Amino acid sequence: MKLHSLIIFTVLISASCTKFDSASTGSNDDIKKEEVSTITPEMGGSNYTFIALGKYANEPTEENWFSDVKTPVTHYHQYVHTVKEQLDAIIANGQKKIAIVVWFGGPGLSCETWGHTVCPQNGKLPHVVKENLENLLKEISNRAFSEVQIRFGGQGQADIFAWDSFKPEIYESNKSFISNAILVSEQALENKKIKVYYDLGLELMGHPFVNDKPWVKEYLTKLWDYYIQNFDVKKTIGFSFNHAHMDATYTSLKIFDDSGVRPPILGFDIYTDRQQHLQNIKLALLLRGWDSEYPIYIQETYRNDATIAEEIHTAIKSLKLNIRTIMQWPLDQNATGHSNSTDYSFDHYK
Repeated sequence: MKLHSLIIFTVLISASCTKFDSASTGSNDDIKKEEVSTITPEMGGSNYTFIALGKYANEPTEENWFSDVKTPVTHYHQYVHTVKEQLDAIIANGQKKIAIVVWFGGPGLSCETWGHTVCPQNGKLPHVVKENLENLLKEISNRAFSEVQIRFGGQGQADIFAWDSFKPEIYESNKSFISNAILVSEQALENKKIKVYYDLGLELMGHPFVNDKPWVKEYLTKLWDYYIQNFDVKKTIGFSFNHAHMDATYTSLKIFDDSGVRPPILGFDIYTDRQQHLQNIKLALLLRGWDSEYPIYIQETYRNDATIAEEIHTAIKSLKLNIRTIMQWPLDQNATGHSNSTDYSFDHYK
């Protein structure tokens, strides 16, 4: 869940690497009911984004957000016991995967953290956050999780959707910060029997801004090229998709194709208009000439929702979408704010 609209710094401030053919043609007629799918999803899990919400859970105001909300990456050192209990509860609920979000600001900030946001120090993690991330990943890898996903979300100046043109200085800060966080994570997980996937930009693909704001595509292209030249492509979903708006999803897939490298999995955040967005995913894959059963994660959706579980099950059967796993966000359908619960129950998505 992208939080750029909330953050105003007013006080302190793949599997393979082969070249791919150009897009094939297609139409909505390509999406039709098919035989029962043999796709068997993997057990998913939660975006473990909040340790505590306090007053924000029932009164989601900006004031309560900054006073009460605590996140694992920024507040682990203050809530070690609570974090361990919550990780144990997620495992006890049968979940096998977990995602953590690293929200970060732009260059020139003197803080280490500001609310839920990490303040880069010369393009690197500040000391307290580095230790928090290392210890959090240690706790995760010492439990029965099969996979951890580390997601990066720009805030304030680092939020490219808020730019009015391409900002080279901020791009370099973002690139350096993400690179440093990946290196820290790789070292923390070295020799651990757990998969890791990096989301290089939370909800940066699949949004109309990919087409409407030229610097968004430039940013995505540059950062993707940097990643594939310096890191393991098998360890990334690329950039998660903000729903799946048709034209923007097509353009986003083309960014991967133009580089010659596709991520092994695509991640989609889907909350509203779910059936339309699921159909858009299927059609965009067909139009770009991707395998119609390319691996997909529902990277975010409402928490433990029976209706959504049934809709995704139907999409697997009727559209033959290869939805590998569901990752819930701690927000109930019809709730307001960015989260309303730190109960990570998962019954309906098992």
